[in-house]
This record gives sequence, structure tokens and C-alpha cells, in this order.
Amino acid sequence: MGKVKDKSGIYDESDAALPNRTLRPIPARGIGRRISEVADLVGTRTSAYTVMGVSSAALQRYIKEENEPPFTALARLCAAAGARLDWLATGEGDMHEAPASPASDSASQAVRHAELTIALQLAAEALGEKELPPGKHAELVALIYELLVEGLPEAKVLRFARAFAA
Repeated sequence: MGKVKDKSGIYDESDAALPNRTLRPIPARGIGRRISEVADLVGTRTSAYTVMGVSSAALQRYIKEENEPPFTALARLCAAAGARLDWLATGEGDMHEAPASPASDSASQAVRHAELTIALQLAAEALGEKELPPGKHAELVALIYELLVEGLPEAKVLRFARAFAA
């Protein structure tokens, strides 16, 4: 078997001497390191392999470049981390996707853990003994979080949360 460069410049292994030759992609060098970097963006390795839909051992084999990961697993990992799939495959260009919407769109911004923690605490304080259905509870926490990120004082946010919970 020899290495043959295709139109894209990517090397493939081929059975060039055989009439029914087969092309198999060879992953770009360093793909294991890039998988590790993107997995770290997701958070824990547990989060990464769960998002990918593979086992912990499989993720480690991909990082060590012992096995070739399936496309769908890499696509899920990149989507969860906000990383570009083409960067993962080649190492070329920027790792991160360009924002799809303006920076003011809270759905595209990274979660601020301190504000999220405070939002959860304020929601619990506002609710007291009252329980909300999970969807409404999530909505309350999300609204509190957005207000905190916008810079409103905790006391004002708590008053708003109590009114929402009433």
C-alpha cells in the first residue's frame, strides 16, 4: 500500500496496484491532541464522552490515536464545544466557530458560573417552600441569570424573582 495525494491534498492509503483499489482516509497528524482540546472545552471527560455517545475507553483510544472516531461522535463533540469540525479534522484555521448571532444574544454566550450559582440561590430564596414545575423553575433561573449578567443588583433581581414565583 502506498500514500496517494487526492485533489484536496489529503493523503489516502490505497491499493494502487489492485484493479479494485480502495481509498481509506488517514487522519491528519495530531487529531488525538485536537480531540483532547475540544473535549476539555466541553468540561469533564465524562461530559465529553457522554456528548459523543461513546465510552470513556473509546474516547481515550481516539485521543491516543489508536482508533479512528466515527464522524457523528466528532460532530457531536464539536457542536457541544462550539469548535469547528474542519479544525478538528485538519488543525487548520481557528478552533472556534464564528458567532452566529450578535454577542448580546445570551444563548450564544458562555455560561458564567458565578452568576449561575447566584441565580440558583436567588431562585431557591424566592420560592421558599413553594415548588414550580421543572419548566417554570428553569424559566425562573434563566431569567434571574440574564438579569444578573446584565448587571442588575441582587436585591432587585430577588424582588423580581419573588414576584414571578407568586
